[in-house]
Formats: sequence, C-alpha cells, structure tokens
Amino acid sequence: NDGFEEARGITVVGVIFDDQGIARAASVSYLDRIASKASEPAVFTWREPVANVARAEITVLPSF
Repeated sequence: NDGFEEARGITVVGVIFDDQGIARAASVSYLDRIASKASEPAVFTWREPVANVARAEITVLPSF
C-alpha cells in the first residue's frame, strides 16, 4: 500500500497460465487491511498441482 491511508477489504486474484497463454487455474485471497506504506502477504492455493506453468499474474481488484 503506497498510499497515506490504510486500505481495507482488499481482494487479490492470482491466475496461472501455460506456455500458450491459456489460463489454467485461478485463486483469490482476501486481506482485511493493509496499513499505509506497508505490505501484507497474499496466499493462493490450488486443489491440485498445475503442470507447465509459464507465468502468473497477480491482480488487486478495485473496491467500490
């Protein structure tokens, strides 16, 4: 959180892709709060291993 105020109710999504750019799995993590000028770990889990992972994207969803 680079801001000057704490962030609350953060939703973070992780998507893993194969070498052809096809999304193979996704996971979501919810964080209650992140203090200003701080960071918190987001944990992603999958039910089973995913083979041939080429890249992962982590996206923080906007809260409205």
